[in-house]
Amino acid sequence: NFLQELEKAIRKVIRVDDIKLDSSVEIIRPKRKINHPEELRSEYFNQPFFFGYYGLNKHAFYTMLWSEMLFNSGLYVNEFDLVDELGNLIFTVGQKGFKANECQALNVEAVFEPPTKGEVTFFDNNEYFEQLKSAGLIRQNS
Repeated sequence: NFLQELEKAIRKVIRVDDIKLDSSVEIIRPKRKINHPEELRSEYFNQPFFFGYYGLNKHAFYTMLWSEMLFNSGLYVNEFDLVDELGNLIFTVGQKGFKANECQALNVEAVFEPPTKGEVTFFDNNEYFEQLKSAGLIRQNS
């Protein structure tokens, strides 16, 4: 796969004893439906992907479509992190997931609604904090 090929390429150029590969699946849940790359928001203090680098908008736009496509397809989703469009973690889903269209968590055309099924851990530093708090899924920090 891509990461293994990257590791091989690095080993050819740089002599290292140990390379640790770590990856995760992140699905972006935009606050609203995004129809064009020009509508993407950029933040300069979050994860590098969201920095708004020139030429990256078309690729970033594609990633913004995944939550909507998963919802519309009703696919079973598991082992992923849901992040807001600025890269802030909303929730993580373990091995036991849920059908993407069983709630409005991935539906960008509806008000955000957290899933009630699956192994889900919720976080508070994101654009959906108020919805998660009102659902009783997280507590406000003291």
